[in-house]
Amino acid sequence: MYGAVAYSVAQRTREIALRMALGATPAVVGAFLVRRALTPVGAGALVGSLGSAALARTSWRVMFAGAAGFGVCELALAPLRNVALVGTLLVVCGVFFTTYTANSNATIQLQSPDHIRGRVLGLYYYAWNGLAPAGSLLVGWLCAAGGTTLAFSVAGGCALAMTALGAWALKRPLREQPQVRAEPAERLAA
Repeated sequence: MYGAVAYSVAQRTREIALRMALGATPAVVGAFLVRRALTPVGAGALVGSLGSAALARTSWRVMFAGAAGFGVCELALAPLRNVALVGTLLVVCGVFFTTYTANSNATIQLQSPDHIRGRVLGLYYYAWNGLAPAGSLLVGWLCAAGGTTLAFSVAGGCALAMTALGAWALKRPLREQPQVRAEPAERLAA
């Protein structure tokens, strides 16, 4: 989100200055920029959520396709400077992002045993949202150091690396767990 807004600000500095000169408050200008930057992502998110709902089932393959597509979109966004192309790619990015999140959330909920589902979802929520402040600082630093090109490149590379790691972790064979036999209580008491 920060990268999209930073790009929008960089492309609209004259427009922002004009709005401020005409009396717009920083809050109004900020809302305008966020709305302009995130409308394409929202449109794509709508398409992605409708597509995920139409599937009516979870799939690891769809989840990994969404995650990989999101990473590829971020890498493709990195060098772009054309607003129309960026807007179009943000729609596609929104589709992939929502496809990934809908499938990962539903898969975790459906595959968690009932007695620990709340704990598992709490950890999922923490990993998803609890680390956002640290991620925001990192993205801000990357944008300051190398612009949105660096931030989108790092984010896209990380998304693809984690997608590959997740796919590898699911494909590798499970190790057999040693069987532990419980002794009957009568034998232990004797």
